[in-house]
Amino acid sequence: MEITDKQKSIREQKFFARGDVAVYLASLLLIVVFTLFAFAIPKEKGEFFSVYYGEQLVFEGSLSEDAEYIFRVEDGEGVVLNYRDELKQGEYNVIAVANGKVSVREASCPDHTCMYQGETDWGEILCLPHKMKIVVEGEGLVTDL
Repeated sequence: MEITDKQKSIREQKFFARGDVAVYLASLLLIVVFTLFAFAIPKEKGEFFSVYYGEQLVFEGSLSEDAEYIFRVEDGEGVVLNYRDELKQGEYNVIAVANGKVSVREASCPDHTCMYQGETDWGEILCLPHKMKIVVEGEGLVTDL
């Protein structure tokens, strides 16, 4: 077979066969279904939050009452206290609880990633420079893992 015959044969081929279209449609349907499961289905809301310094539990608080706390690193240990302006020294994070959600309102870390994670009533908020982790927990959020 000459090169011109090969080129002619390739040009005559179809881009999609019937089976190809079925596979593409099934893949698209799976993507849509999994996207709906990930984003559209409401998640269980937490009841309380825990603050960890490294792997050590430092504080537990309720999401049902609005409050502000300050997380500080003192003498190599994490401490959570009721918020007061004079406590904002050294390494600190201001933790705000409002409307059943927890967030980091202010932080002394250089990247402020913990602040950009926003308010949440499920999941975690991390501040890697301060080794702080806020975990929202509750009855409906427990898994078998």
